[in-house]
Amino acid sequence: ITGEVPLGAIQEWLFASKGSDLHHFNQDLLLEIPSTLEKTKIKEVIALLFVHHDMLRTLFRVDGKKITQSIQNQVNFDIEEVSIASESEIGVTTTAFNKMMRIDKGSLFRCLLFKTSRQNYLYLNIHHLVIDGFSWRIIIEDLQNCFQAFQSNKKVVLTKKSISFKQWTETLKTTDKFN
Repeated sequence: ITGEVPLGAIQEWLFASKGSDLHHFNQDLLLEIPSTLEKTKIKEVIALLFVHHDMLRTLFRVDGKKITQSIQNQVNFDIEEVSIASESEIGVTTTAFNKMMRIDKGSLFRCLLFKTSRQNYLYLNIHHLVIDGFSWRIIIEDLQNCFQAFQSNKKVVLTKKSISFKQWTETLKTTDKFN
């Protein structure tokens, strides 16, 4: 699914209560990953997530009080690799990284790969406008399935799609449940 998508009820509430300055309203997750997992493989996994989960390709346009969201056909992204001496540096780095997110520029799903002498970490940063607690469960399951498939040279099987955000929001807008 690509193109313009109506705002969902929670998205409308967020914009109404917080205004258009929602750039740093992110959710994040730090995962320990095997040191043998290369950045190119991680990038392949993230690319699969972008293809499979429409909302991860969402961009917002804010024009005065008018806010629109559209799902892009593809998103340019990179995984920044950060070498650190100890895990204590992760918090400072992720705080600065979070502050760089803009809802109207670039991807709302971003990653850092932390490399230490002892352990590697994958930091996932996703804006709350495109993910909630339930969606995290699906993303984590898909990540796990992808990494396991890559490690065992098997075919990647992602979670079955049920209903797109666009279809879900359009359905809710036709019922009393939206408001």
